[in-house]
Amino acid sequence: MRVKTTLLVSLFSFVAASCGPTKKNDLTDELFFGLLLLSQKNIVFRIVESANSQISVKNFRAGGSNPLPARFLNDGKLNHSVGCKKARLNIYTILVWEKGSVALGKERISNASAVVYDGDWIDNQNGGRMKVSYPLDSGKSFFGISGSGNVNPFAWKDGKYDRIGLKIGAIKCELDEAKLANSHNKYISYAMWYESETGKADPQHGRRSILNAYPFDSSVEKVNSINYFISATTGYLSLKDNAVYSPRIHRNAGTEAAELADPTNNPFWGLLTAPFTDRLDFEYLDNEYSMDRYNEDGLIVLDLPEGNRETLILDMYATNNFVYQTEPGLTSAKFSPIDFIKFDHKENEFQNYYLNSDFITTNGKYLDSWTLPTPGPNQPNPTADRHIGYFLPKFGISKE
Repeated sequence: MRVKTTLLVSLFSFVAASCGPTKKNDLTDELFFGLLLLSQKNIVFRIVESANSQISVKNFRAGGSNPLPARFLNDGKLNHSVGCKKARLNIYTILVWEKGSVALGKERISNASAVVYDGDWIDNQNGGRMKVSYPLDSGKSFFGISGSGNVNPFAWKDGKYDRIGLKIGAIKCELDEAKLANSHNKYISYAMWYESETGKADPQHGRRSILNAYPFDSSVEKVNSINYFISATTGYLSLKDNAVYSPRIHRNAGTEAAELADPTNNPFWGLLTAPFTDRLDFEYLDNEYSMDRYNEDGLIVLDLPEGNRETLILDMYATNNFVYQTEPGLTSAKFSPIDFIKFDHKENEFQNYYLNSDFITTNGKYLDSWTLPTPGPNQPNPTADRHIGYFLPKFGISKE
């Protein structure tokens, strides 16, 4: 009841702020619509644990998943699967298609039969424009209200629709901490789709990557996070992609001045060999992410269950969200990143990081004085065929 009360208060505040005194009829209509929305059963987002996935998986197309990439197969190493315990979806758009209206695989935003939710475009703090996304947390229900006049938030209940499509901007995942030795690796952001109001004319349109939240957040429900690319050999912060930021790490006192004079192109970025300089690629195991509808419009399309559907359940499967390898026999080994370099972060300096003072005291300020660690049997090391990978989750739709 508390959730609905909070939503109702927010709804009153939203409507009151957006409607002037000359729009009393509009205000009444929007309040009635909001009360109706809150009274209806809606879409629930849940995570299906990997142990239960065989009995819980519903309404996804057979043959839609691929095995792990070749680097994980037939190498004699032990694969460990880590799933998301909690997640937040930032949803841009939800659409539905009528039966027979569009051939399977040809679904696009432009040919959708109805709109369930579509975030508005607003001005951002940088003087540009951004699309509003709805933050849907695992275990919670969707109560999205968008400003578009042609939205039908319960269209999916109508039996004439057989498919539902979601455009997700990002997924923030809290990994199962029981399988991690370092909480720095607990929170992952899948930056799935960069939305631009100019569409494909923007070279960044559709950009996607996998990021590590560092320093780590207190929960997946924290909207603002500091994201960095992930090293493919450590699962930790990838320094190479942050060459334009602090800290300025130098070979020795004699090279410091020259490296400071040209911070972006200085030789430092070629000095730190693996495990510190490589970037993990965006990956997936579900064929859904290879479809044209995803690559062109960012759409994940799922089959709606037949029959009466008062409540939909959006399932996200916690299987192989993160995979790491160890030497064989280490069945209980936790993932242990090689995080030799320690950093500090200053509040409100969102892109800058600094060498930790205790690290400098122990190891020295300059690279020449450091002794880089040798990866252990439970740590990633591609040269020894111990790999890691983060994979976009598989989704399905079921009903109560």
